[in-house]
Amino acid sequence: MAISADSRQKLLLAFLALVAGYAAFDYFYLQSPSGSGAGAMNNTRAAYEKNVADIMTQVGKKALNPVDLHKVNMVGDKLANIPLYESDAPFYLAGRQSESFSTQVEGVEVVYSGYVELGGVRLALLNGVEYAEGDEFVIEGYRVTQIADQYVILVRAAENGLPGARVKVPMAETEEQQLTVRVVE
Repeated sequence: MAISADSRQKLLLAFLALVAGYAAFDYFYLQSPSGSGAGAMNNTRAAYEKNVADIMTQVGKKALNPVDLHKVNMVGDKLANIPLYESDAPFYLAGRQSESFSTQVEGVEVVYSGYVELGGVRLALLNGVEYAEGDEFVIEGYRVTQIADQYVILVRAAENGLPGARVKVPMAETEEQQLTVRVVE
């Protein structure tokens, strides 16, 4: 028993109307107690507000002990350090291949001797002075923005009509660090 193209088309349209009708019924009446179309959004918003209210009542019931107070303070500090949150600092993509190294910053020789990591903070040794990330460099306007194993990045923000600058200083190699490779046959 073959079904003609005309009757096949009518069956598909009837099925489509049935699915569309059920979708409208589900959206407008089943998802919200009031019968309005904004039921899903209202339920989500109400659940969010209920969670916030529950948390606030739990916090208000008892005083924070020193450990919890420290955690709350740390969360507040970390929110300010989210890189996508808000920043007036210059933005650079890490690992740009076209970026070159320089040992000169505005005519001054800069020697990166290495770094020390203390308690999760890296201190770079530049020209015999220790700098942490964010510290001002001895050359006015420059800051240490990144300390890596093999290089340090110094950045000067654009201001007063002067363009900004970014210098990638490599680790200085001494004669003791250079390796001599000999091929023995």
